[in-house]
Amino acid sequence: MLPDNDDERKRIPLWTATIGYFPAAFMLLAKLGYDANEQHNPGEPVHWARDKSTDHLNCAMRHLFDSLFLTREARLKVLTQVFWRIGAEIQTSYEELYGVEGNTTEFNAHTDNGVN
Repeated sequence: MLPDNDDERKRIPLWTATIGYFPAAFMLLAKLGYDANEQHNPGEPVHWARDKSTDHLNCAMRHLFDSLFLTREARLKVLTQVFWRIGAEIQTSYEELYGVEGNTTEFNAHTDNGVN
């Protein structure tokens, strides 16, 4: 998925621009992934059961709307669900645009997408 060219690779600061910017958000996202997997796929290794829900944008907006009426603690959980849904939409849109399968080991580097 990452480019082979060193200069292009340096323009994708994976750690700094994700965990470095939003450590709590990614920690909550990982916890949500684990908890959701235990709920929907008990006893199975953590994985994205893609066929169980694909309406990511509508789900994200419903979660976002719900978050307006919640306590701060409950709102944080719901906003993490929004984060997951938006991430799922970005991932599937990328896969569709570049014709790649959902298996991340099969990704090719695409640096002409305007994201630097």
